Amino acid sequence: MKLTHLVLTLNVFLFLCFSPVSADTDLKSKYPQDYFRSPLGIPLVLAGTFGELRNNHFHGGIDCKTNKQENLNIYSIADGYVSRVKIQTGGYGYALYIDHPNGYTSVYAHLNGFTGNIGRFVKERQYEQQSFTVDITVPPGMLQVQKGQIVAKSGNTGSSTAPHLHFEIRDSALEVPINPLAFGYKIPDTRHPFFSGAAIYPFDENNRYGSPKTYKVVKKDNGVYSLGVTTVKVTTPQIGLGAKAYDKQNGANNMNGIYSMEAWKDGQRFFYFDVERISFDETRYINCHLDYEGKKSGRGNMQKLFLDPGNYLTAYEGVLNRG
Repeated sequence: MKLTHLVLTLNVFLFLCFSPVSADTDLKSKYPQDYFRSPLGIPLVLAGTFGELRNNHFHGGIDCKTNKQENLNIYSIADGYVSRVKIQTGGYGYALYIDHPNGYTSVYAHLNGFTGNIGRFVKERQYEQQSFTVDITVPPGMLQVQKGQIVAKSGNTGSSTAPHLHFEIRDSALEVPINPLAFGYKIPDTRHPFFSGAAIYPFDENNRYGSPKTYKVVKKDNGVYSLGVTTVKVTTPQIGLGAKAYDKQNGANNMNGIYSMEAWKDGQRFFYFDVERISFDETRYINCHLDYEGKKSGRGNMQKLFLDPGNYLTAYEGVLNRG
C-alpha cells in the first residue's frame, strides 16, 4: 500500500499525519513478509480494514470482498493444522482456525461451509452433540492442511450483511489479532486517506473537558487540510483535539479505517496511535478513544487526540500530557 501523509493545519501550529501500514518500516523485521499466501484466489480488495471503528470494538481483521458472490474457494495461507471450528447463528457464523508452525493462527469467518475431511469432521461432531451450533477444539495434528489447500467456501453467515471473507492473523500464544497487512500482502492502493472533520475540546483547570466545537475541513492543492476558518479562539487553559479520517482503496468506495494517526505542535509530536495489534481485552476501550457522547448524539466517529483517565489501550505511543 502506498505511503501517504495527510496534514491538517490549525493556525500553522498543529498538524496531523495519517499513513497506511506500509509506512511502518519496522514491521518488515517484526513479521514474516513472504510466508503466507492469500486466502482467496482473486485479488484482495478490502471492504474493511484492521482496527477500524465498529460498535463497541475495533475490527479484529480485514474484510475481503468476494465480488458479491458466495462459495468462492478459501485457501489455507500456509501449512498447519485446524485447531478450532466454530459455528454460530450470529457473530462469525461458520469460522475456521488454522495454527501454523511459525507461531501464528489464521482465522476465516462468515463461511458457507468446510471442505473435505474438515467438513466431514464437523458434521460428525454436530451429530454427536445433536446441535447445529458447535465450538470444537481440534486436537493438534488431527486435521493437517497444506499451504494452498482449499479448506472452506466463502459465504455470508453470522453477523454479515453481504458476502465477504473476514480474515485474521493472530499470535497463537497470546491470541492477539495482528494487522494482516503487516505480513507483506500487496494490495494496490493509490488513493490517499482523507479528513472529513475536526474538533476542539475545551479543558478547564481541573482537566475536565466539555462539548467540542466541530469544524469542516478544506483540502488545499498541496494535500494540506485546513479548518474552514482563519482564526480559532479558545477561552480555557488547555484544549484537546479530535479528527475524523477515513481511507478508500483502489476498486472500492468503502469508508475504511486508517492505520495510524499522529499530532504535532511546534515541531514536536505529542500524540501517536496505530493499529498494528489490538487484543480482545482492550477492544472495549474504543469508547474512550472515540468521542462516545458525540457518537450517541449523532456526530459520528470523532477520534480524540487526547487520553481519558482509565484509557488503557496499548496502541498509543509517546503521548505528552495526555495529549
